[in-house]
Amino acid sequence: MSIDDERDVRAWLSAAMDDIEPGSPPLGGIVRQGRAVRARRRFALAGAVAVVAALVVSAPWSLRALAPWSGRPAGPAYRVTVTGPGPAAGRGVIAVVSLEGHRWVLVGVRVHRSRAVCFAMKRPAATGLDGGCVGGSAAPVRRGGPPVVEVTQLASAPLVWFGSVRSDVSLVQVSLSNGQVLGLRPVAAFGAGRASYVAFAAPSSSAVTRITAYSGRSELGYAVPFTGDNQVETLRWLTPGAPAQPHPATYLIGSGSAGGQAWSVHAHLGPWGTCIVGTGTGAMCMPTVPSRLTGGRAARLFSFQGGGPGGVAYVTIAVGPAVSYLSVTTGNGQPARPAIVNAGAARLGVFGQRGNGRVRWAAYSAQGRELASGTAP
Repeated sequence: MSIDDERDVRAWLSAAMDDIEPGSPPLGGIVRQGRAVRARRRFALAGAVAVVAALVVSAPWSLRALAPWSGRPAGPAYRVTVTGPGPAAGRGVIAVVSLEGHRWVLVGVRVHRSRAVCFAMKRPAATGLDGGCVGGSAAPVRRGGPPVVEVTQLASAPLVWFGSVRSDVSLVQVSLSNGQVLGLRPVAAFGAGRASYVAFAAPSSSAVTRITAYSGRSELGYAVPFTGDNQVETLRWLTPGAPAQPHPATYLIGSGSAGGQAWSVHAHLGPWGTCIVGTGTGAMCMPTVPSRLTGGRAARLFSFQGGGPGGVAYVTIAVGPAVSYLSVTTGNGQPARPAIVNAGAARLGVFGQRGNGRVRWAAYSAQGRELASGTAP
């Protein structure tokens, strides 16, 4: 990053902070999208320079493209570079990324001097943002848990992700399908009292093959991310040297129609854990791989994915060998009997309904005896 670029970034950040007016962060109308144990907050930007004061809620995945980009698929010819912000870049700058000859600066701007942050991209010489921003928070310093968390997609063209790191992480390596290994140094973009961040870019989510975290020269662990549904999910971290198990496999675990809308749900099992992907929803990922239920449990709620207004919500139930069939009743009293499907060592049943009304489910033996029951959400 050149000195001129750094001055441009500093000037832009200063102008952005000057435009912030006192008051409460506009978080009441956030649209939440279920994805593992976290909710993504996505905003559209109303003004180019007034980056935070005019935030309005946007539907998930509605960010516009950034600077012109060819959108080349994840073949071997692409090249990505990621550099640190430099000493003169100012607070909030996380990284400078380049792809296909285009460069962008990733920044995080605090909302009303609170923990809320608007993460956004801009071209180095621009005075405002390109496209939109992603709402989040300035994460606190974290000394336990996964090495990297909240791997969030910032933009769709190019694909850019960022995440906060554990306090002992000094280097994150991202392996790409073209053979590149990006070395990412964590940046304390929001001061010593907050977690450090890393960021990277790729031509597609499938170009990201492995993410490894280090503390000094010692490897802390690695993740083989789930990259379907245009996502990079890293909830499950493996110890150094451990095999990347289980081998990836995809199962159709349910399909049907709800309110005239056809739907289907797939379970993606692999080293990343389990990701449930339903028609019209993003992936809901968990760091565990479902297996046969033990300890006398006959069935349990495995996941619930909200459909939003007019969408289809999905309820996934994991059942044990004693269960012969499932019965589901919606809030309006409509009954259904989802099929039970084998997904690896697990048995799963999925029900889809229009909207997010409460669902009661029950698992029965072949003799009709109720073995387990519950509600969702």
